[in-house]
Amino acid sequence: AKSLAGIQSIIQHGGKRKGKANILLIGEGISTAAVEEVCRKIREKGFELKYVTLTKDQYEQMTKMGLYSGEKEVIV
Repeated sequence: AKSLAGIQSIIQHGGKRKGKANILLIGEGISTAAVEEVCRKIREKGFELKYVTLTKDQYEQMTKMGLYSGEKEVIV
């Protein structure tokens, strides 16, 4: 997914669970259609992936508000 245009960073949000992950895609101009295609391919392999796309400023503001507190791991 890092190779998709506009993605600057990928953060796994929440605890690790077998077969599931929640990720935050941080960047500008991220194509939802392209992300959906990647997610479809991942789902076909039996892995459930939920995502949110945010700009860096949106992510920073939401973090300051406590909306993305908890366990996080920077993937890329």
